[in-house]
Order: sequence, then C-alpha cells, then structure tokens
Amino acid sequence: AVTLDEGEVYMVKGDGQTRGVFDLTGSRIRSTKPVGFLPFHERTTMPNLLVFGNGRNHLVEMMPPVNNWGKRYATVEYKRENLNGIGKGDVFRVVASQANTKWSLKYYDKASKALLGQGGGVLAKAGDFADVTQSGAPTALTSGFSVWNADKPVFVMQYSCSQSWDGDQILDPFMINVVPKEQFITSTIFQSPTSGKFGKHRLNLIV
Repeated sequence: AVTLDEGEVYMVKGDGQTRGVFDLTGSRIRSTKPVGFLPFHERTTMPNLLVFGNGRNHLVEMMPPVNNWGKRYATVEYKRENLNGIGKGDVFRVVASQANTKWSLKYYDKASKALLGQGGGVLAKAGDFADVTQSGAPTALTSGFSVWNADKPVFVMQYSCSQSWDGDQILDPFMINVVPKEQFITSTIFQSPTSGKFGKHRLNLIV
C-alpha cells in the first residue's frame, strides 16, 4: 500500500531493457479517495514489436475507472498518408473487466461499407487483454470503421502507428481511449492548437 498527499505522484515503470515483455496492463488500482491514473510508455514504436521501426513516441492517456467501461464501441481509422503501400490501419487493445469475457470485432470499408475483416475471442481473467494486432513488419491492420461488442464491460484503446509502418512522415505513435457507445453525447466543445507548427487538424466523428 502507498499513502499519497494531495498533488503527490507515485510512478511504476520498467527498465527499458525488454521488448513487449514488461506490461502492467490489467493491474488493479484501488484507493480510499479519488485518484487519477495515467498509463504510459516512455518511448516506443507502434506496433511495439516493429523491428527497426522509425518513429518512436511517448504514449499516455488518463484511464477511465472500470465502472465507466462499456460493452459496445465504434472506431474510425486514423487518417494517415499511407505512402509506402504496405502498412495500413491502427493497433487496438481490448481489456476485460471480468473473467470469461467474450468479445468480437468487425471492420468495414469507410466508403463501400464492405466487411474487411473480423475477429474476437475470450479473455479468461479480469485484466486479461488482447492486442489487435501485433506485428514485427508493416502489413494491413484493422482499418476503415470498426464495431466492437462484448458480453461484459471491456476497455478499448486505439493506437496510431509509427512513421515507418506506412510511410506517414507526420503521425508517429499516440494512443486514445475509445469511448463506449453507452457514453456517447449529443454536444461537445473542442479546440485545436493555435501554433503555426500544426498545419493539419483532423477530427473523427462517430455518429
């Protein structure tokens, strides 16, 4: 147990000497008072098994509490330039909140709505997770728009790939929590950076 005062931070991280081995996903954090939880990777390629990949970045997101996880998700592929004609799509991670969680995925072409692929499985224990998908070399991943379903609440994270995955010179790895359909809203406010260094602004709307 760790005792923290207001504003204090407690961090746990690996030594950076392994690839795809040290992973704290599935850890259960409990506290007597509200806390913020920020999972992160200090510097990685994406997929993080990508061999000799160019484009490494810091990944971090505020994790929602388990009681805010959902059973239905929808995502849109991140807009990238796809300049090398080999790599395509995004990486996902799905995490179970309860034992014996069945989950499924279908993804479709954004224009034709044709089914491009599907997957799924069973996560045996609370905290177990599946990566969709890992690869050591550029290939086609989940793309277009995707629909996720589970029989028990799950968490889904979406990752942008490294520049050497598909040749995009602008977008390096980042990760974003996917919001479950149960928490979709009818209005929002968003802001874009005002710095001139940001030449492109992209917004994904899922309706």
